[in-house]
Amino acid sequence: MTIEIIFLSFIFYSFIGWLYESALVTYVQKRTFINRGFFLGPYCPIYGAGAVFCYLLLKDISNPIILFIMAAIVCCTLEYFTSYVMEKLFHARWWDYSKLPFNINGRVCLAGAIIFGAGAEAVCLWLQPHINNFLLGIKPLYLQIIAVIVFVLFVVDVVTTIIIWNDLNSHLSIIHNALADKSNQYLDDLADRLTNSINYIEKNRIRININDLNVEIKQRELRFFKSFPYMKLKGFDKLEYIQFKDKINNHIENIKKQKAYINDINDRRY
Repeated sequence: MTIEIIFLSFIFYSFIGWLYESALVTYVQKRTFINRGFFLGPYCPIYGAGAVFCYLLLKDISNPIILFIMAAIVCCTLEYFTSYVMEKLFHARWWDYSKLPFNINGRVCLAGAIIFGAGAEAVCLWLQPHINNFLLGIKPLYLQIIAVIVFVLFVVDVVTTIIIWNDLNSHLSIIHNALADKSNQYLDDLADRLTNSINYIEKNRIRININDLNVEIKQRELRFFKSFPYMKLKGFDKLEYIQFKDKINNHIENIKKQKAYINDINDRRY
């Protein structure tokens, strides 16, 4: 396998993983489509990395039972390592399997191991050989051009996502510093004050005003909460953001209903 085939295979499986997370898991749980990826583009790199690693490491194993077990171990090791590294880099816990049986520190679980093991077995025994044959049928120069273009787009996405994440953290830091001293004793009161301070709302942003505090959080930052509903922000442990987030969301929904009601009345008048 050339580096171009490895990279394009990585992108392909990342896209398949994104489809699985967004179209199946999220739709079944939330009944609405949500981009479940960390990045802006339609891919979850952990799936691509898992599929490619499993193929490169396990492709010579012919026994399907041994292949399944080894694939599950490789995928779970990768998922655990990814969870740990992302938590250290971004100061957030992106997924949590603590409520599922047979989990390890909430980072991996038995159900995930079974799904990933079966998927990796399908990759090694059937899917990747077909992908190899397809990509080998493309002229090397064209394959290199495609790989370079996709790689550039991927790097731009990574940089853009990190910038957006840093913007969100910056805004949350301002809120955290303004409220953390009193949050432990007056959490409910502070949450009410926070939600009542949302005096400006549009399709793509909310603005929060508390005394001299003025913070605008854009939709591109808020999407992290939608993509990872169980995300835990480690850097802001003094604030229980789940409670704040729920109250904010409820308040925003009430504002939308009030606006719809007022618009309906105005339409009837005219």
